[in-house]
Order: sequence, then structure tokens, then C-alpha cells
Amino acid sequence: MPVLRPLIPQYGHLVAYPPSNMLIISDRASNVSRIERIVQRIDRQSDADFEESEYRSCGNLGRMMVEGHSHDTRRRSPFLRAMDAVDRALAKLELAALALACTALFAVMVLVFLDAVLRYAFTNPLTWVSDITTLYLLSAIMFLGLGYTLRHAGHIAIDLFALMMPRRLYQGIIGVGLLCTDFMIGIMTYRISSLSRMSWINNETMIGIYAWPVWLGKAIVAASLFILLLRTLHVGLANLAASLSGDSTIAIPITPGPTEPAEDSI
Repeated sequence: MPVLRPLIPQYGHLVAYPPSNMLIISDRASNVSRIERIVQRIDRQSDADFEESEYRSCGNLGRMMVEGHSHDTRRRSPFLRAMDAVDRALAKLELAALALACTALFAVMVLVFLDAVLRYAFTNPLTWVSDITTLYLLSAIMFLGLGYTLRHAGHIAIDLFALMMPRRLYQGIIGVGLLCTDFMIGIMTYRISSLSRMSWINNETMIGIYAWPVWLGKAIVAASLFILLLRTLHVGLANLAASLSGDSTIAIPITPGPTEPAEDSI
């Protein structure tokens, strides 16, 4: 409760119902979805259920709270426990990759600044900055965060039709679509990995003042795609399982919740 209460605006409401171990939230849909994701991450070992209610009668809500305790004792299936374990492992890998991407971005800023100062103030530029930036750092910046972005729904998404679909249908389409996409990502990963390996074997280098190895830049892209491959497979299976079972708590959203002021309250 102390962790979640600051996330509720003045017009919202958050109250705990200890008899059935429930949290009752009245707020906009986007914020409820955000709190739902936070609770799922904090309470990984339990089977947290979320019931969305729009204009539901007080009688129905009362019966729902009384019956809610029966769901608290359910044990998570081996599949869900495995999915949680994979999620935690991938999250660590994605955070490490994201840290490398941020480091590369910072390095580009520092190197470009130093190159400009040395070039115009001392007529002594860093001639290797352009090669390092284009060959390695830009690849790290653009690709290493792909898996993290997918997991946290940080990419640009057109959700007009998604908001109009029944939830289970939408989750099924997302699951099947991501699994099909995984096939193409796998081909790209294999192909770029092979190119990186051949560049290593043939000792390919850039033509210029400095003979920078080419394989490393390709390896960065291949590693990034491999992380995305694993995350896409994980998210696709989670959404497909949610669609087949009807349990929306299994699903991993890939689009952010609506944020328009006129959205419906829950």
C-alpha cells in the first residue's frame, strides 16, 4: 500500500480488503494497467488476479470480494513458473544490454565533443572518432535496447484496432503474430552471426587510416537480435497462453495503455 498510494492521483482511490487479500482501485484505465504491471512485478511468487469493473453494481462487487479469497490459494502452474523465471533472466540480460547502449551513447557524446574542441581549437582532430562511432557505437545504441523496449511497450504502436477487439482475440493475434515474427528474427540473427563469424575468420578490417575489425560491429547487431528473438518468443507465448486460457494476467502487453483525458474510468 505505501508503495502504490503515491501512484494514485487525487481523483482516484486505493483501498486494501484484507479478508480476501484484495486491492480495490478506482482510477483511469491507463493508471490501473500501470499499477497492475507493478504489482505483478513485485508479487512474482503469487497468482495475482485483476478484475476490471466499469459501472458494476455494489452488490456484484461485494460478491466478487467475498469470493475473491478462493483464488488466492491457487498454485501457479509449472508453465507460469517457467515463464516467470525466463522473464527474470531475460530482464537481467536486457538491462545489461541497455546499460551498454547507454554507455555507447555517452561515449558518442564525449568523443564528438572532444573531437570538435580539438578540431577547431587546436587543429588536431581525433581522426578515429568517426570510424568508432559508425562501426560500433551507433550499432550498440540502435540495437541493444530492442528487447527491453519490447518488454516494456516502449516502441511506437498503432493501437486503434487493438482497443476495439475483444481482449482474448487481441492477445491471440499478438501471440501468433509475434511467434511468426520470431521466425524472421531467427533468420536475421543466424545470417548476421554467420557474417560476423566469416569476418572474424577472414580478418576483415575497414579500409582507412586505422584497420578496425569489421566482425565486432556485426556481432553487436547479432547479439541484439538474439536478445530480441528470446523476448519475442517469451512475449508471444505469454499472450497466446493468455488467449487460450482466458487468464489475462499471463499476457504481456506490447502497447502502452491509453492516456487520453477522456478515457473511461475503472
